[in-house]
Amino acid sequence: MPRHLPLTALRACEAAARIGSFRMAADDLGLTPSAVGHAIRGLERDLGAVLFERQGRSIRLTAEDETLMRHVERGFGELQLGLSRVAARGPQLLKLHCAPGFASQWLLPHLRRLLSECEGLEVCIAAGTDYTRFLADEFDADIV
Repeated sequence: MPRHLPLTALRACEAAARIGSFRMAADDLGLTPSAVGHAIRGLERDLGAVLFERQGRSIRLTAEDETLMRHVERGFGELQLGLSRVAARGPQLLKLHCAPGFASQWLLPHLRRLLSECEGLEVCIAAGTDYTRFLADEFDADIV
């Protein structure tokens, strides 16, 4: 077990697992394929586990890497969420999704009061008849 958190190696490993290629992972990260390969070999050495089955230029995830990637993806997602929340300390942005009728008949007429009571709040409203799936932090809430 490594004594430090090897974020660079984890980023390389996550990109290679997601994309399925060391070369394309290197392009995605702005690194050389050699740097990605070295980072992953170092991570494998530190963990004492083989993370990829290498067959020529193709790679496949091992069971160990599939387990690791579930946690790494969740961890990177939490880090990204934390970073975006700290970076958004200026004006607070609330991203809402709701039905068009609700937006025009109730939400917009009450919005002035909300904005006057919550200094620094900015509201972005998207109205549509579809339900949001909350992908990539597109919305904070869906009023249904």
